[in-house]
Amino acid sequence: MAENGYLGRQPNDTSTVIARQQYVPTGITTTFTFVSGYDTGYVDVYMNGVRLAEGRDFTAGDGSTVYIINPATQNDVVEIVAYKAF
Repeated sequence: MAENGYLGRQPNDTSTVIARQQYVPTGITTTFTFVSGYDTGYVDVYMNGVRLAEGRDFTAGDGSTVYIINPATQNDVVEIVAYKAF
């Protein structure tokens, strides 16, 4: 028998999608473009596994670019994680 009466995502589907991008700069870098985009306030930034504090260690406000206050250098690993709710 076919299911009836529900439009949209199934109730047991998760309502959050996580987008993640990793960077390994080859020189001094402060600007990172996040291809998937993000909603302001729903982005985490990590450098070498340490979570950075928004406003103190990085800024993110335009939905695509993250600016790190203390520059990443060669072989640092920067990971940006964005949470997108439906």
